[in-house]
Amino acid sequence: MSGVATLDEDASVDVIVVTRGGGADKTLRVFNETPICRVIANTDTPTAVGIGHEDDRTLADEVADHRFMTPTHAGEIVPERASLEREFEQLSTTLNTAYQTTVVNQLTAHAAALDNAYQSAVTPRLQELGASLDHAAERHIEAELLSLESRLETAYQTLQQEKEHEEELEETVEEVRDEAETEAQAQIEATQRRYRLVIAGLVLLVLILAALYIL
Repeated sequence: MSGVATLDEDASVDVIVVTRGGGADKTLRVFNETPICRVIANTDTPTAVGIGHEDDRTLADEVADHRFMTPTHAGEIVPERASLEREFEQLSTTLNTAYQTTVVNQLTAHAAALDNAYQSAVTPRLQELGASLDHAAERHIEAELLSLESRLETAYQTLQQEKEHEEELEETVEEVRDEAETEAQAQIEATQRRYRLVIAGLVLLVLILAALYIL
């Protein structure tokens, strides 16, 4: 127990090996005791335990990080660390590659499924909105055309009324002009009659004066 604890505190120790050759059951019984099993189980340093022969099993074997069959086998297991590390690195690389491949494939599949779902959901909606927009545009255009037609009709009616009013004004002006010409003609004729009467009176006066002068 002291040896295992001391080795566990040594940072330069990579692995602790607890081993013993074969013997009677009473000599191996110590490796079934709780204190030694607890010390082995609580070590931070990896532990490898091999007690007795291949058929011998102890509780220390069960709580250790690794169990080997015999002390001779321990010499075969422990030096394999470098090989195990290489295998671990290879497995880690393989796992990372497999993980990346799986994730990329899953992301690609999910992206494709999402695109398909998006297209399936958006395309009908866009078609529906397009139809609604077309109907709304048609109704708006029809309303605008009706409004423009009404305004045009109103403007036409106003223009017709103004035209009729202008024609009435022209007729009125024509009538006033005719009346003015008639009145002016009458005034001229009246003035001419007055002038003729005045001239006739003057001629008569001259004749009377001439007669009186002769007499």
